[in-house]
Amino acid sequence: MTCQAIPKSAVESVELSDQEQWPIQLGLAPSSATFFDKAHLLIAADCTGYAGTGFYTKYMKGKITLTGCPKLDDFDYVEKITAILKNNNIKSVTVIRMDLPCCRAIANSVIFALQKCRKIIPWWAVTLNTDGEVVSD
Repeated sequence: MTCQAIPKSAVESVELSDQEQWPIQLGLAPSSATFFDKAHLLIAADCTGYAGTGFYTKYMKGKITLTGCPKLDDFDYVEKITAILKNNNIKSVTVIRMDLPCCRAIANSVIFALQKCRKIIPWWAVTLNTDGEVVSD
């Protein structure tokens, strides 16, 4: 058995600025945290970051990123996201999910939360396949 080297182009090195941070699990994020003020929010299914290379530069850069897995997490996504949207001046919301039935719940939760918070916030949804390619947005 041989071991092949990982090509340098497949490795992404990221240095965060003072205004950026690593992803936070949705269930652990305090809904009134100061980092949400005037933020562009990214809500991503846990597995999306593993689907392909360049996730940070394509999707996370300049956004506060919350991650979760509706199949494994045991809390109400709609209530949590609604609280974050109500308690903060969120500029936009991007949802990234995999092209899998279980990931549909994360996008639906954002839609319901946007309706419940009664604010007009621009939002987008991106669906990735297992190769990290966009299959719909």
